[in-house]
Amino acid sequence: MVTEETPLQRYLRKNAAASGDAPGPQSAAESAAESAATPAAPRAEAAISDGPSVAPLAESASELSNVAGAAELEVVPPGIEEKPARVGARLVALILDQMIFSFVTTPVVALLTLSQVPWQEMLMRGDFLHLAQTLAGLTAFATAIDLFFAFFYYGWFYKHKGATVGKLIVSVSLVDYETGQKIGYLRAFVRDAILRRYVSLAFTFGIGCLIAVFRDDGRALHDLICSTQVVCRSKKSS
Repeated sequence: MVTEETPLQRYLRKNAAASGDAPGPQSAAESAAESAATPAAPRAEAAISDGPSVAPLAESASELSNVAGAAELEVVPPGIEEKPARVGARLVALILDQMIFSFVTTPVVALLTLSQVPWQEMLMRGDFLHLAQTLAGLTAFATAIDLFFAFFYYGWFYKHKGATVGKLIVSVSLVDYETGQKIGYLRAFVRDAILRRYVSLAFTFGIGCLIAVFRDDGRALHDLICSTQVVCRSKKSS
């Protein structure tokens, strides 16, 4: 590496040459500067080559992530076993949940709609077409309120408690069929508010729910579609 000669170095070199004891074209200061600068790159390369490997760090991060994820998993306590819930318990839970829905949504719909609709006026005029249109609009509005409440009701309880209020009362819970873990908001909403109501009950006239009676795992049609299972926990028989 060649460094530019400073005026001071040039003056010292000329004086040394004039006195006859010059060490050469390169001064001591230049030699010191060059020796200090020369090993910098090799030292940097050695530091990089001798530094900690990225792969072990990545593996450690992956292991920590797996441990953190495993800590969130729900583990069945020792001495406890999970069995498919009985159809009777599921029916009671369904009735209790529907009572809660009616208690919450019916006053809201009545407060927001019935007080704003001139029912007597339409009946007195015989405006049945307008009355039918109003009823259709109210039905759509009530359904929207019901689905909005269902999303947060089923989603929150299944995700955080593993069961709705009705299921908690009869001591059953809903789990993922493959992993045995709790399900999230979207799957809870689709299972209970859409598939169970409109597919297992309405469209199939209840046959979708009835098949749970004839299956060993107790899964209804909406459970098969969403890969879920309603279970109850009990002590293992010795």
